[in-house]
Amino acid sequence: MKMGKDDIFKEVKNCATVAFDLVESHQISKQSSMDNVTGWDSLGHLKLIMELEAKFGIIFTTEEIPTLTTVDIICDTIEEYLK
Repeated sequence: MKMGKDDIFKEVKNCATVAFDLVESHQISKQSSMDNVTGWDSLGHLKLIMELEAKFGIIFTTEEIPTLTTVDIICDTIEEYLK
């Protein structure tokens, strides 16, 4: 299934909303990161990774996981997987 950047971003927002127990997905933007999102701590990061892997049917490498520090980076990485 081919997904565009906007589709990927929408799904990442939904995954982040679930992983971080946020009320609404509009709290997530492409600039969202561990520094500015409540709940995006080490446990929240792992919950996000698991949500993303389940949603997109991909497995991030051990080396990639610590580099996925912003929504923008996450979207770009997922886009590469889906090519």
